[in-house]
Amino acid sequence: MVDMATACSAVGYALTLHGNGDRLMVNLGDDWWDSSCFPSIVEDDLPQKGKTKDNANKKRSAGELIRRTRNTKEEKARLMDEKKQQKEQEKLQKVALKQQAAEMKKLQKEIQSWEKGKLAQQSIMAQIDTKVVEQGSVGGQLLTNLAEKGITFQITSNPVERSIIWTMSVPENVAQALSRGMEISYVLLIFEAEEFCRLVTEESFLDHVSRVQSVYPSHTVCYLTYRLMAYINKREQEHYKNPGNHSGWRRPPVEKLLAKLTTHFVGVHSRLCMDEAELAEHVVGLTCSLASCQFRKKLTRLSINANGSLIPKDADRALIKKSTWNAHEHEKEFLLANLITEGLVGDNRRLGEVCSKRVYRILMAESGSIKTDDVENGADFFTRQSS
Repeated sequence: MVDMATACSAVGYALTLHGNGDRLMVNLGDDWWDSSCFPSIVEDDLPQKGKTKDNANKKRSAGELIRRTRNTKEEKARLMDEKKQQKEQEKLQKVALKQQAAEMKKLQKEIQSWEKGKLAQQSIMAQIDTKVVEQGSVGGQLLTNLAEKGITFQITSNPVERSIIWTMSVPENVAQALSRGMEISYVLLIFEAEEFCRLVTEESFLDHVSRVQSVYPSHTVCYLTYRLMAYINKREQEHYKNPGNHSGWRRPPVEKLLAKLTTHFVGVHSRLCMDEAELAEHVVGLTCSLASCQFRKKLTRLSINANGSLIPKDADRALIKKSTWNAHEHEKEFLLANLITEGLVGDNRRLGEVCSKRVYRILMAESGSIKTDDVENGADFFTRQSS
């Protein structure tokens, strides 16, 4: 379309535009015309002042709209991205929880196997001092029995000569979950009869015990010797037959010293074996017991009332609680009343209430300083009740 200025120029008229309020007047020659008569006038022929302001407002409005639209789109995109990331995190968290539950179930199953003692014997190792192996036939017999039982052992130099100590090899995650620690606080000292008697005769035995306790302060200490009485009897017979050839030898007070282990020390005891075979059997049995007791469940009140035996899940616990051993103290005194005893002439008689009470009170007494007659009269029982 040809604009108005070009058309007027072509016919010899000069185009003049004049704004009058809301109306635009067009001058052609000597006459003024309303701009509505000339619809072909384009925007470029209109006054630029108002147009510029309107365009600026429109541009600002358009820019604001574009900015808001852009921000809205970005916000939607951000929210969608956050929602997507949240779903991914939830998904990963579910996978992690599922994996953690599977690992925990596997660990619990493994712990149950350890607590039942199935893997205990495989995890224990006996560390045997070289002096033990060098003691004649003891070493060979002992190592043979350990190997036959499938127990791992190691010949080494222990902090205390003639000693055997034990260690456990348990996975760290299992060890942390078990109710007890894996340290075996037990040390066994093996002495030949001659060496043991020498310590007693030289009055250095008790000093030896103190030194061992200083090295292993939290351990139970056991002194094991073999053929002790046979050795002492042999030396006494030789001294009796040939007193001149055995001058200076005297019988060592071994019984007195062994008793002092109980009365003067805490956590120290002794064991006498007949020969090397019994010694080896004792060490193997002790090793197995030390291995299993690390995983043995702690005793509860119910298990103690059941004489310490493990109670199966399907046991009648109510019946166990009603056991006579859970009865009142006075009722327990008559538990042996119906016990049948064989008389001197072959007649069978009941033990009776009086004897049952005496036997029960003596066996259950806790104070060793009370006389037997006083215990039978209930002195120990009433003392415990008053305290």
